[in-house]
Amino acid sequence: MNKLTIYILILTGAFSFEKAFCQSYLQNGSFEAKTDCPQFWSEKGKDFKGQFWYSPTKATPDLYASCSEQCNNRENWIDAHVETNDDCYAGLILKQKNRDYTEYLQTKLTESLERGEFYKVRMKVYWAEKSRFGPVVPGVLLTSIPIESKKETFITASNVKQAAVDLDTFPKNRWVELEFTYKAAGGEKYLTIGCFDATTGLPEASFGTFDFCYYFFDDISVEPYEINYAKSSSNTGPNVISSFEYLDDVTANHQPENCTCWNCMILSGKVDEQVTTLEEITDFTLNEGQRVDLNRIVFDYESGAMLASSNAELNRLIFILMEQPKAELRFVIYTYPNNPDGGEIAKESALSIYKYLKSKGLKNSFSYIHAEKTNLSQKDGIPRDRNVELYVVNNS
Repeated sequence: MNKLTIYILILTGAFSFEKAFCQSYLQNGSFEAKTDCPQFWSEKGKDFKGQFWYSPTKATPDLYASCSEQCNNRENWIDAHVETNDDCYAGLILKQKNRDYTEYLQTKLTESLERGEFYKVRMKVYWAEKSRFGPVVPGVLLTSIPIESKKETFITASNVKQAAVDLDTFPKNRWVELEFTYKAAGGEKYLTIGCFDATTGLPEASFGTFDFCYYFFDDISVEPYEINYAKSSSNTGPNVISSFEYLDDVTANHQPENCTCWNCMILSGKVDEQVTTLEEITDFTLNEGQRVDLNRIVFDYESGAMLASSNAELNRLIFILMEQPKAELRFVIYTYPNNPDGGEIAKESALSIYKYLKSKGLKNSFSYIHAEKTNLSQKDGIPRDRNVELYVVNNS
């Protein structure tokens, strides 16, 4: 899995970017609310005492709390030195030696996830002291229906998300924060946590008592991405327009009989297929030669002024580009044929897009060309006098 991390950037005189996690789709993600004090480890799935959480299989996850002796949150049967400020956390056997056994926890989200939107799943995990085996990589599974199994074995699914962790340096007896970036298919309503990898071998640790890998889990959240841009107080940096290339003159001089470069093929109408969308880029990576439909970027009629509805598409592009500063990008601005102002309108449109992206701190190189075609997209019912397409010139 490619893990996309959003960094907090502060560029003097240009902008401030931060991630604001304002809403969690989980109830009791910290396990502080419990139905009863857990006096012993669970013997049945329904024994789990964390409110809103339950075992989706026959296996038996555990709850640890300050009120318990055997399952105390600081000193318990599998770890005698837990450092925590929380009253409760959960515990799961992720893998067991010579046995096809694993434990999961599942909960229902407060609302369904929206198709095409990005979410961050966060959690803290702790590889317990007396685990003889491990570590392993925990995962998360988001589904539209609950998982129900009468077995104790592994759940198999194709859309499991795993954190990018280095198992060679994964610490024992310490809380580790994990993050999972998730793009919703739409309608997901249930979160399941645990280990979904039944095939990878279980390494033996240098010490431990019990013949399994056991993790504690705490502070779990599912939150939407929200991008907040602070207002700029000054502009002391270089002119952000200075590196923007206008390629009209270069490409217009190419003759059809010598049309081998991509720009010329666009201008002659020879390239009009194999176009993807931002929603279809599942691994967040732009590849050289890729073409992306950006027709959700909408402008005022015969003007380069972008409508506010364009921001969602541009912010989605920013999300994808934040960790790809070397990507060289070229916008294709299509207008209807025989429009005497088409070239100038295309230039204003490209410049509007460029200014917006650069004002948010992107380091990428941008250029544009102007092309014409008669079938401008109006799939959403909004009249267009131009379309926008993105071409990835290079990303290495």
